[in-house]
Amino acid sequence: MTRNRKHKLVRELGMYFAEKGKIVPAREYKVANDRPNFLTMKEIVKVMGSYTAAVEWIEKYEPELWGIIHQVEKVEEKEAPLAKLAQAKTGS
Repeated sequence: MTRNRKHKLVRELGMYFAEKGKIVPAREYKVANDRPNFLTMKEIVKVMGSYTAAVEWIEKYEPELWGIIHQVEKVEEKEAPLAKLAQAKTGS
């Protein structure tokens, strides 16, 4: 497949993951009703070779989308230490 076609597919798949806020597992993606109609699992495998390769391309060639996809997880991690700090008692 042409590189341009791969980049287009990866960009669209990355946008879908960004909307979901996570990387959707292949089995879940296959049965999802809200995925783009033209991005079937068959099309992803035909163009990219595998679903995993498509996800790896998102990480490598679309770092902005990768950051957006994983931003939700980072925010949750940052809130946890602050919550612990707020509950901590001072020793006076």
